[in-house]
Amino acid sequence: MDSEQRDGLFGNHNHKSRARLLRASRAAPALAPAFRTFLRLRTHPSAVPAGELGAACYRVWEWAEGESLPGTAAHYGEAAAYLDLHNPTYANDAGWACRRCAFHERAGVWYQRGLRLAVRSRNRHEAIRALLGRGAVYKDLGRHEEAREFYARASRRALRTGRRRQAAVARHYIFALEAERGSFEAGLDEVRETLNLYPIYDRRVPYLAHDFAFLLIRNRYFASALSLLEKLDPAITKPEERVLVQSGIAHAAAALGHHEQYRAATKYALETGRTYSQYAHASLVHIACASRAAGEWDSAAEYVERAEQIARTVRDAVVEQVATELRSEIAARVPAERENTAPRPYPMEMIEKMFAIRLRRWLAPDRRGTGANAKPSNAADRERRRL
Repeated sequence: MDSEQRDGLFGNHNHKSRARLLRASRAAPALAPAFRTFLRLRTHPSAVPAGELGAACYRVWEWAEGESLPGTAAHYGEAAAYLDLHNPTYANDAGWACRRCAFHERAGVWYQRGLRLAVRSRNRHEAIRALLGRGAVYKDLGRHEEAREFYARASRRALRTGRRRQAAVARHYIFALEAERGSFEAGLDEVRETLNLYPIYDRRVPYLAHDFAFLLIRNRYFASALSLLEKLDPAITKPEERVLVQSGIAHAAAALGHHEQYRAATKYALETGRTYSQYAHASLVHIACASRAAGEWDSAAEYVERAEQIARTVRDAVVEQVATELRSEIAARVPAERENTAPRPYPMEMIEKMFAIRLRRWLAPDRRGTGANAKPSNAADRERRRL
């Protein structure tokens, strides 16, 4: 399409579009430059280079990520990656955005492109991100062996190139696989190695603590899990992530007979999950287990059925399988599991102490700008997500 045809592609700028621009800029000042670019695209398309338009779309993607709007983030993340076909960061971020929306095939394609572009441009950081992203997509699809292979490749590449933190992230992902499988001994080995690799004040430490608590719940160490979840709860601030933490608290509290805590955590998880539903299916599995432990069989059946339906919709094969098995147990009125009374293995006690120290340091005010009392930062959140 020649320049003259492009300039007539959209409607002319008028006072209504200017008013919309002003209103939108007041509502989201951080997006004002992007809005101006979009307005210029409407009036003079040939004057807006693809790179500038891609940067504007990426700015919207960043904002949508910070505001927990996954659908908007996926739309603009893919647009940015389409407009800049040589940028591995855009491709990997488009993969992340699609994965959050359960667009697994599209996410896999973007991560594959991200790896190719990163290797071509010798961007080792983005190459490792792409490998981890591909592994995460396979994990979501329940293809654990393929996921582990990509995570291991990312870990080896990170260690070989001196990227200790990215190696920690890769080991963290491998540990999360072991936690989902319920392999306790292997999980203990992985989490200890991962925690030693992470920097002391790293923003991913609370997420590793959450995954360790999940491993404890899977192996019926409910008291230890509850204690850890209570410690890390103040460190998790994003609503969709707090839904998962609170549902874990509900599960462990109900198993221990702490009914008031169980009900308060369940109420929060259900009410907040209506708005922030990214982890609704996993959260509902926890709440179904909690309801069963509390003897509320009808509620348990309702929650697990909803969890199974959502997991099937978003194509989370792991959670769907867990929900299906749990639904059968609830229908048969199989009693809930109670606290594991076996002696706790030494590595478990040592790891619990390590987490307690790390979380205490992490939550200390003004510690390197990463504590719970530090000023919130979208840039910091993006850095945590970008590994």
